[in-house]
Amino acid sequence: MTHNDNRITPFRKTRRRAYQALEEDDNSTQAHEAVTPNVSPADKVQVVAAKDHLARQKEAEAIVNRAMWLARGAGVVPLPLLDFVALMAIQMTMLTQLSHLYGVDFSKNRAKKIVISLSASANTALTGGFIMYNVGKLAPGFAAIGGLLTMPLIGGSLTYAVGKTFIKHYELGGTLLDFDPQSTRAYFQTQFQRASK
Repeated sequence: MTHNDNRITPFRKTRRRAYQALEEDDNSTQAHEAVTPNVSPADKVQVVAAKDHLARQKEAEAIVNRAMWLARGAGVVPLPLLDFVALMAIQMTMLTQLSHLYGVDFSKNRAKKIVISLSASANTALTGGFIMYNVGKLAPGFAAIGGLLTMPLIGGSLTYAVGKTFIKHYELGGTLLDFDPQSTRAYFQTQFQRASK
């Protein structure tokens, strides 16, 4: 029987294909490494910081939205002036959470003064709606329907505008101590009108 040394057995063919596949994978990996730029540690830190910043903004928006819906619910409290107390409590909780999120020292007295100053700049609908609704509570039937529809919307819009204004201030690196209601009034009014639509 004549043996042919050049004959390729099925086993040798299979092994050759396996080696060729490994070589192709290795060449592909080298080519990918050649075209992929190296990422420096500083760039990695910036990417992580950007992700953290976006996550913080998302959480801040969630805090404000929760407070806005709670404030709308507080607007239907049946006892006169109690809705205002509830609204202020909701806003203080919101600002406490935002301050903690941004690492800002919180002062309840300072925050109340800022909120009152901002609220006064909203527009006449805020004062008019509040008076109408609470008079309706004292004298049932008098402007009760209009107030019932107005006050929840005003309370929610006011809370939303306060929260958004504080987010912007904190995003710029501000604190409660350097918060100037006068310089943020235009932005606050824009957010109040936006939430009222």
